[in-house]
Amino acid sequence: MENIITIQRLLEGRNEDFDKTPKTAIKMVRHADQRVGKKNDKDGAQKILIEGKPVPAGISSLYELYQYHRDLFHKYQSEQTKGRFDGIKYMVVFLGEKGTTARFLGIYKITGRQPSSIRNEEEVLELTYMPEFGPLEEKVIIDWGKSTVSWHQYFTQKKEVIRIDEGMSKADGTPIFKNYYDVILNHKQLQQVLNDPEWESKLKAVNCIYLISDKSNGKKYIGSTYGSQRIFGRWSEYAQTGHGGNVMLEELINLDPQHHAKNFQWSILETLPSNITDTEAIDHENNWKRKLLTREFGYNKN
Repeated sequence: MENIITIQRLLEGRNEDFDKTPKTAIKMVRHADQRVGKKNDKDGAQKILIEGKPVPAGISSLYELYQYHRDLFHKYQSEQTKGRFDGIKYMVVFLGEKGTTARFLGIYKITGRQPSSIRNEEEVLELTYMPEFGPLEEKVIIDWGKSTVSWHQYFTQKKEVIRIDEGMSKADGTPIFKNYYDVILNHKQLQQVLNDPEWESKLKAVNCIYLISDKSNGKKYIGSTYGSQRIFGRWSEYAQTGHGGNVMLEELINLDPQHHAKNFQWSILETLPSNITDTEAIDHENNWKRKLLTREFGYNKN
């Protein structure tokens, strides 16, 4: 099957100055920095700094930085090695996703640059957002190609659009439901989706084996829903309390009332029938506990 169109063609006709700018004065950027949230073995400091400071606690990827700290994401992309964008007028920005894919985030005009006050080898670009391309933001997915190491490339390199989807979130910030296996929610998003009719219908349709991950230390908790409870019923308890009555999680929140909001992440490991019995569901739950060793190294006590 042929691809839809190139990103170059798709962006045409939305801004006259952008269209007239030589493609050699435009660079495409695929942000996929794997250092975010990782720590140095030597001193425990995070490898990546923004304005000389580590990214907020609990942020483990550029995707999360973009979703939850948009201002810091833009500061991150404005800090560049000197000379890298010399002669460049526009930056076409993408977020790296699975494999060689990339999601279009927008276009920025480089209107100035200042020497970095923190690193001599860097400069800070003054980036002006181009609203004309807003309708395409977060919706257009391209194939970056095999050279994903080359994260900045001239606009002369044609990139095929492989799909156009709904985007990453609704206007009010609620994540868009795609399927059960792509569900990854922080506590704020958990509260949002439980108030969204589309999400409510999906979460009331099935039961599941769910996973709560603590991003501060990597520990995990596995739970199950069964009978008429469904996912919606069980997760509503977590939305209210953060711990859902789980002893070890409650202990963490008693020590730090914001621990769940800063660090917990909810996802679905396996969907289960709506009429599954408690015995059947717990069998599935125990199997996952054995696989992921959450009794030995996580938050499951039994």
